[in-house]
Amino acid sequence: MVFAITLIGIVVFDRSRAIRSRVLASFCFIPLFLLIFSTQSRATFGALIVGLAIVFANRKKVFLFFLIIVAVAVMYSPVKNRFYAMYDSPPDIRLAMTLTAIEVVKDYPITGIGYGHGIYYSKIDVDGYSNRLPERYRPKTALYKEPHNGPINIAVKTGIVGLALYLGIIVIFLKICIHLVREGKSWFVKNYARAVLGGFVSFLFTGLFEPAYAYVPTGVFFLILSMGTILDRLNREENEAIK
Repeated sequence: MVFAITLIGIVVFDRSRAIRSRVLASFCFIPLFLLIFSTQSRATFGALIVGLAIVFANRKKVFLFFLIIVAVAVMYSPVKNRFYAMYDSPPDIRLAMTLTAIEVVKDYPITGIGYGHGIYYSKIDVDGYSNRLPERYRPKTALYKEPHNGPINIAVKTGIVGLALYLGIIVIFLKICIHLVREGKSWFVKNYARAVLGGFVSFLFTGLFEPAYAYVPTGVFFLILSMGTILDRLNREENEAIK
């Protein structure tokens, strides 16, 4: 989904292509959108809208077009039941997982419990920590192996120190992308930076509700960082050429 947003921005903004070519290439994203809708994930749809809003911030008609497509698709697909369930169901299991993870951070505030697959369940008594919660927030079913919140997950495993370093990377990269969008020396840098920024923010949004830092998602995270870094380097080289 993150790459769908990034690639959409790149295809639409690529002025080296004819309009007919860009329209044809846009149809290639239909399988990606079908994959997104098949997940029936509310976080994914939220991230899709947020990402597209950034990519098409200066092209409101294009964003409105995509927004209408997404809204119609949601209304005529089973995923709408997932949104209705938000108002009829008890507190979400993700809330219980997040609150339980916060209790763990209180006991391991500096360095966390350690980083590794499955360490969350193998090293600590998760059920014991969940029993600390008020009755209304205690999970009614078994918790997952990882907190479904990226920053909280990092805080659990690496403590406040690791969380601070992570947030530092996020802030610096966002500043780089925003600078490139506003002050890029060429349309190529500006528009591709906007596409990368849209994909990055959609990744962060999804990471608030999903385990975003495991295996494949981690690879996506570093690929986006790499793309932004390459654009920044290109912009610096153009700066030097102008001087």
